[in-house]
Amino acid sequence: MFTSGESRNGSVVAEILRKLDLAVSWAGRAVEVHLSRRWPVLAAIGVAGLVIAGMAVAYAGASLALSDDIDLEQLRGAVDESLLDEEGAGLEGASADVDLLRDRSTMPLRLIRWAGRMGPSIAWLPIASTESMGLAAQAGRVDSDLDAASSLLEWAAKFTATFEQAESAMVRSGDRARIAELRSSLEEIGTGFEDGRTGLSDQGRSAGYALMTSVPPFSGMFDDLETAEVSLVRVTQAGESASRLVAALLDLAEASQPLLTQFSGDAGAEGNGAEPIYVALTDFRQTAIDARSSAADVIDAISELGGSGAFSEKLEALDRLMDAAVIIGEAGVLGFEALRPAYEIISQSESGILDGEGVLPEALATLRDRTEEIDDVIARLAEAEETLRDLVADGSILSGSTGLPGMLDYVAEVRSGLELVNGIAPVADELLGHSDPRKYLMLGQSADELRGTGGFVSGIWTMTVQDGSLDGVSYYDVVRVDDWDRLVLYPAAPPGLEEHMNAWVWLLRDVSWDPDFRATAQSASAMFKIGQNQDVDGVLAINQWALLGLVQAVGGITPPEGGEPITANNLITVLERGTDLHGRAYMDLVLQGLIDEFASQSTLPGLVRLASAVLRALESKDLVFYFENSDAQNAVEDLGWAGAVEPTAGDYLYVVDSNVGWSKVDRNIEREISYVVDLSRVERPRATLNVGYTNHSGPDSPPCEPQWLNRGADYSQLVNACYWDFVRVYMSEGSRILSQSELPLPELSVSVEIGKGVPGQETGAISALHDKAVFSGLLIVPAGSSREVSLVYDLPGRVVKQDGNSVGYELLLQKQPGVRDRNVSIHLIPPDGYSVSASSVPYALLGDGRVRLNRRLNSDESIRVSFAKDRAQGG
Repeated sequence: MFTSGESRNGSVVAEILRKLDLAVSWAGRAVEVHLSRRWPVLAAIGVAGLVIAGMAVAYAGASLALSDDIDLEQLRGAVDESLLDEEGAGLEGASADVDLLRDRSTMPLRLIRWAGRMGPSIAWLPIASTESMGLAAQAGRVDSDLDAASSLLEWAAKFTATFEQAESAMVRSGDRARIAELRSSLEEIGTGFEDGRTGLSDQGRSAGYALMTSVPPFSGMFDDLETAEVSLVRVTQAGESASRLVAALLDLAEASQPLLTQFSGDAGAEGNGAEPIYVALTDFRQTAIDARSSAADVIDAISELGGSGAFSEKLEALDRLMDAAVIIGEAGVLGFEALRPAYEIISQSESGILDGEGVLPEALATLRDRTEEIDDVIARLAEAEETLRDLVADGSILSGSTGLPGMLDYVAEVRSGLELVNGIAPVADELLGHSDPRKYLMLGQSADELRGTGGFVSGIWTMTVQDGSLDGVSYYDVVRVDDWDRLVLYPAAPPGLEEHMNAWVWLLRDVSWDPDFRATAQSASAMFKIGQNQDVDGVLAINQWALLGLVQAVGGITPPEGGEPITANNLITVLERGTDLHGRAYMDLVLQGLIDEFASQSTLPGLVRLASAVLRALESKDLVFYFENSDAQNAVEDLGWAGAVEPTAGDYLYVVDSNVGWSKVDRNIEREISYVVDLSRVERPRATLNVGYTNHSGPDSPPCEPQWLNRGADYSQLVNACYWDFVRVYMSEGSRILSQSELPLPELSVSVEIGKGVPGQETGAISALHDKAVFSGLLIVPAGSSREVSLVYDLPGRVVKQDGNSVGYELLLQKQPGVRDRNVSIHLIPPDGYSVSASSVPYALLGDGRVRLNRRLNSDESIRVSFAKDRAQGG
């Protein structure tokens, strides 16, 4: 018995033979006519040609149509996927497929073309002649399509290579010669795709007709060929569009360069006023709009090819990049127009922003009526910034500080600067002493000797401003600022400070104990009044990390002793060395240099960088404000710049470290938090907290005990030490601690020495402050070691919000001033039968059903997660 395939092939051959027999019969009748006219030689030749051509066509056609190895549909698949393959492996495979297809079809196509050449010899037989030459034309069509496919694959390979080089050039947009070279290559590639499309279209129109192409399976084969040709045309169109897009991206990278140069902080880059910035912004906007149009064309073309593959994904990312670029351009122009009046006022001042002519208040006054407009610009820039960060994070675009990736830093800086001026503008007159002079107390804190609101106070200044002018800065030595003859008037030290550092009186140097800066500022103001008999209108605190950002923003300052400039790269080293050589007063000299640079800023990019640096310091709480004026204080509290222990209706966590070991070791401490919240007990969620510390001090560090040990004469020795940490954990009010780590009191501790405690006594204690539950205790972390504080406690039921089939959880994490960052890992156990429906931050689902959220805490952060009841249990 024949198989179904054999039966099918047999019927096809029978159909071919039937057609040939019909053609021969028709030819026979024609021969009879010719013979009757006595054309015997011509007839004989015609019959021979007809028979030979028919046999050749029948054999070759059957081979081409019936062979399982020759599938013209492969031509479509090979080329369809070639342009969508970014890695190149698919291109190699596609080329191999086309070559194999060519090898397998060479012999049948050659026979068909040979048979076609017999057509003229039987021109007196119209159908036979047309059929043989038509088949030859179809064979040429197949051959030409294979050539076109090979050519397209070559152009696709060139495009892929050029695209990779263009991505690199987008990062280094300053290399104009390289960009010009790539542009030329892209133009050549686009022309190659265009020529391929034109050739394919011509080939399709020129291919002759053949009766046999209507006979199955020939008809199916040529249907495949037509489908492949349509696909080939689409590939050429996509290739042309993609080439134009990459060229547009290079244009955009070039258009970004003037902006990045203006905001780079390089000397001489900002000296031509505002007009070059405006021109650069408008050019960037228009170039971005053009590039987005190109991206839309490519995506439409690629969607015709199926829209999948690595290159297609890259195009989707580029489309998002173009949307962000357009937003940046439009928001940049709007923001510039909003800032222009203020900038023109500042630029006309010969003495900078802090001169005696009220320049800064006048400039900020122009912004008060444009706060909504600036808020809109800020929102747009924030949207673009988020898109750019996502694209960099998932590898869709390369990271870098130049070219298109550099726009991320530019956008973040401009957004931050606008946020600062928009926040200050409404209360600028009050803060800057527009009607009456204002005096502010500034606390210089050392984050290397960490305390609740930033660090041990190592320097104190008063700053007087009137009508926006800085009228005077006075430095006070932290040891001499207090009135030692009136210590009885000073408040008692907080219990933890008194017990673990024997502070029988509370002095200004230790004022940063409370984690709420409002309390710290009020205490500092009262102590300064006792010690110096001066009232102040507000208090601000700054540490070396904020100073670092400000020095970077102004580009560097001249050191007091001359020599190489102090920059962000050497500031910390210079401060340590200067303090060792000259004492605490060296900080005052550095600050004076920074104020001089601060006051002299007058270019728009310089002012934006400075404002951005100030905002970053405020968001990280390395710079915090307190004002006696209620409107000003309410403004900074609303903006989150007050360093407050914040109220919250949801869950709350704030870990506060205080160095009580007379060292500067905090710079060597790595901090992390693991926080597991079991929400399956909705009425009383349970939290498991682990607070970890690793002390990276060197092996030659002195031993931990006694606590009051002299740990060195210079800064490099003080930073390598045992860590004596009075740790406090602020939790949601109403939390109930179930278990805690043991934190025994060491034998050679201050508490034991002064008779407050006994060796081995448990130091962990529970209290309440600032409407929060508080756990506190003394933790010792030797050099080169790690330690952990663990708590298990029940949270109040109010931290979970249940509404029908949804459950909401919100956690406020607060960041301690002076701590650069803290790694936080949060695990949430959902209520039974619930799954995550939304989250304000990225999360991962673990195998045991937990939801993991990893954060790097460098500012206060509110996290919101919603859960929905699973459908099977939805009722």
